Amino acid sequence: MKKIITVLLVTFVLLITGTQTLFAQWVKTNGPIGQYVFTLAVNGGNLFAGSDRGVFLSTDDGATWDSITNGMTYGFRCAALGVNKGYIFAGTFGGGIYRSSDNGNHWTAINTGLSNIGYLVTSFAFIDTNIFAGEYYGGGVFVSSDNGDDWIPMDQGLTHDTVNALAVNGTNIFAGTDSGVYLSTNYGMNWTPINEGLTYRYIQSLAVLDSNLFVGTYSEGIFRSTNYGENWSSPQKGLSDTDRYVYAMTIIGTNIFVGTHGGGVILSTDSGANWHTVNVGLNYFKDINALSIKGNYLFAGDNYGNVWRRPLSEMTTAVNKQSQNGMPLLALQKNFPNPFTTTTTITFSLPESEPVTLRVYNSIGEEITTLINGNLAEGTHNVIFHGENLQSGIYFYRLTAGENVLNGEMAIVK
Repeated sequence: MKKIITVLLVTFVLLITGTQTLFAQWVKTNGPIGQYVFTLAVNGGNLFAGSDRGVFLSTDDGATWDSITNGMTYGFRCAALGVNKGYIFAGTFGGGIYRSSDNGNHWTAINTGLSNIGYLVTSFAFIDTNIFAGEYYGGGVFVSSDNGDDWIPMDQGLTHDTVNALAVNGTNIFAGTDSGVYLSTNYGMNWTPINEGLTYRYIQSLAVLDSNLFVGTYSEGIFRSTNYGENWSSPQKGLSDTDRYVYAMTIIGTNIFVGTHGGGVILSTDSGANWHTVNVGLNYFKDINALSIKGNYLFAGDNYGNVWRRPLSEMTTAVNKQSQNGMPLLALQKNFPNPFTTTTTITFSLPESEPVTLRVYNSIGEEITTLINGNLAEGTHNVIFHGENLQSGIYFYRLTAGENVLNGEMAIVK
């Protein structure tokens, strides 16, 4: 009996290990830490999360979380976090701004000079010792040059002063509002609208990559400027309707990660020309409010109080780089419809003729069927998957084209 139990245990371990190797995916950290996670920030080995229940700290990549609200006497709903010069800044809805010099163990309110509209702080940005804070519902932009002890309004030229996002590039600071994007080149003293070609101007998020400026909008996806906002285009290749509510952006190297409401996390490795979903493991938790990079992990905060973690290499290597001869990217689209009851269509594009396999697996890594196994021509291919005889649940599909592998996830609901 002992030998049988040992064999079963080893088999179980091998099965779990094989499944984890087969399906690189998001893992939910221990939580939840509220009903909504609005913001994430990193300071050394510390990961901070702002939620509707205040600020939480993890020192072990999300294995454990501690509530750190000592000194936050009002406004526990933390909508913004920032790190600069050894200080942690927390922007709240109702309590203004708090500052900590000891990694969140103690907080001090620093609201001198802020507007009296309720201290609704949405975002932070930093240039040297200058701290910029964006406020919601009429607050505009405030600047402090003394670590937040005093704040001065700096909104000359902001025709609409609801600020949802801030970003900096050198000495340029960009403000995303619900009437477009504004630029200041003099530390916020004056602002100039930079909206040429920006056909939808309710801005939720901002990110800068070299001379490329990206904005995420409330319902029209992503816009990109290659010249610091002088004009804009809408690079939507690879995006679906559920990817168009863009709430978060973060960049590492040439990789741009975007958090959406409904579409989960999407990634571009080519400066926004093409986008790919990287959602395996998120299941139905695809309303992403916040993204942050710590070490080798990307962390995502969702609309359900969860923080998710995934190794960066799993996503950046799965999304294949453009071939040297300029051919288009290998791309695997979301199956449609999803969820589905009987049939769904899987769509993918090949940059060249090559051997291809497309297989479907269940949630524990067992192969269900092979849909394609052979050479295919370059171009777009549509494959119908029949799930009439399968039970409700999560299934995965894996596209292998040459040496490249892409994964997708689908749900059967009956």
